[in-house]
Amino acid sequence: MYEVAIPSWGRPKIIEKSLNLLKKYNIDKSKITIFLEDEEQLELYKDLDYKKVLTHTEDIGTKREFMKNYYEEGTHLLSLDDDIEIVKEMIDKKNGKEIDDLNLFVENAFKMCEEKGLYIWGVYPVDNYYFMNKNFSTDLKFICSAFYGYIVRHSLDFTGFKVKDDYNFCIQHFIKDGGVLRFNYITYKTKYFCKTGGITERLGERVNISKIEALMLKEKYPKFVSTKIRKNGMWEVRLKGGRNKKPKIFVISMDNKIGSERREQLGYKFNWFKANEYKDVKQEIKDKMIHLWNAGDKRRQGKEGCFDSWIRLLQKIIDKKINNVILTEDDCFLKQKEFNEFYRSPPKEICYLAGSIINAKNWKEVDFDYPKNIGLNEIDYTKFRIMGTWGFYIPHYKDAENLLEKILDQKRFRGLDVFLNRHKIIKKYYYPSLFITDEKGKSQIENNIPKHRIRNNYSKIKSK
Repeated sequence: MYEVAIPSWGRPKIIEKSLNLLKKYNIDKSKITIFLEDEEQLELYKDLDYKKVLTHTEDIGTKREFMKNYYEEGTHLLSLDDDIEIVKEMIDKKNGKEIDDLNLFVENAFKMCEEKGLYIWGVYPVDNYYFMNKNFSTDLKFICSAFYGYIVRHSLDFTGFKVKDDYNFCIQHFIKDGGVLRFNYITYKTKYFCKTGGITERLGERVNISKIEALMLKEKYPKFVSTKIRKNGMWEVRLKGGRNKKPKIFVISMDNKIGSERREQLGYKFNWFKANEYKDVKQEIKDKMIHLWNAGDKRRQGKEGCFDSWIRLLQKIIDKKINNVILTEDDCFLKQKEFNEFYRSPPKEICYLAGSIINAKNWKEVDFDYPKNIGLNEIDYTKFRIMGTWGFYIPHYKDAENLLEKILDQKRFRGLDVFLNRHKIIKKYYYPSLFITDEKGKSQIENNIPKHRIRNNYSKIKSK
């Protein structure tokens, strides 16, 4: 469910365009509110049978601020101008069509925001298919207030701007949340500068105001804003620097024939981290490591070497103060499409990027509908665990420091994946998984095909 807010001034006939658009898609009339300035405007709009609220404001920035604060925190709010004629979807670079179900699109847009931990979404601001793309983005792109949605937070504000309030609001969201959601295949048809009513009639000095506010934004957000003067004298704001840096990928690999072959097959840029051979493993790890009673020497040595390699890699991240890292092994292949989406808005906490889903009670493979929303999901340790060391994300070297401290604080050592699960160290997993394994490859630890292979996209696992 969401609310709809429409700001308007001096255009009781024009606003029927937006109202008819909402009516066409059966959007609940009781959820629609028209925001007007004063009693004079209320009289102008008296024939419209919709809820009307007076703001007693003089410019669009303060009006939008009033609108935002009118609703409770957490409200899903669709805001649109009073002259939106149609919402369209891109077909190709030349053609588009009217959106099939506007209500469904808005609901899904808010759902995607929640899944990605974002609070604002928008559409492509120009009705031109040539420049549009069939994707969505979460980096810093302009969210135009003509047609957009946001989850209400009273701490963010529109004030201080008469024409470029949406730029200010958009940048605030990016700084706070690390991203803004924009659907680059959806746009709308409207007329920004009509001769009567609206913001145009009230701002006779639009050129001067555009200059003042563009320079204000540049001063306030120098990292994200540049300016350009159009031929008509209007000052244009351009957003920059809003793309997240790609994570640095570390791959643990033995320096042997199998390791070399795998590194060549990975197909993506990575930082190779040499795994320890048994002779180089610290004696403390050998003394404290717990093994199954029937584990042979080769399996014991491989387990200790693997554990020591992970310890050294974490220590390197800490010593070098490396942030934004992905850790994996050389029999794991990166899924490029999923990775590209991941780094647009990476998590702010340690999480699994891949693994095998194991029953929490009997440590066997499970078959049930566990959460798998796009993005971060909670691990319910009462029901399942994620085993394997195929993929982790560490946002900050301090997180690696805390993790290593917990590992080394143990009186006895187990396999890293067993330890993480027994102590419920990592709380989240990312869906879809970023890695798949080389199902034909043999483990360098045990020299056999892994019994529990990674689950592609965390799909359902069948067990008997």
